[in-house]
Amino acid sequence: MAFSTLQIAEFIRIFSLRGQNIAWFTGAGASVAAGLPSAYDMTWDFKRSIFCTEQNTPISQFSNLTPGVKSKIQAYFDSKRATNDPNSPPPEYSLEEYSIVIPLFCTSL
Repeated sequence: MAFSTLQIAEFIRIFSLRGQNIAWFTGAGASVAAGLPSAYDMTWDFKRSIFCTEQNTPISQFSNLTPGVKSKIQAYFDSKRATNDPNSPPPEYSLEEYSIVIPLFCTSL
């Protein structure tokens, strides 16, 4: 299979005419390289937001997610974890952390 390279002007013209037929193939990390937050970063942002909302604390007090701040936030989530409750926050670095923290974030808004 051969691939060709387009000049930017040609790409813009084609995209405006047939954008719905264009697929993007990117590798892992492409979003981070483009300046978008990683799932890890988003998980900490969500945890910070939940923590501040539930503690009635301005998010500005936790604007920098330093190791000490993360430790305090994680201790809060660890204290809320119930052994058999499927809605409990998972342990830090759990494979389910991202998929569980997002719904927690959405319900805390």
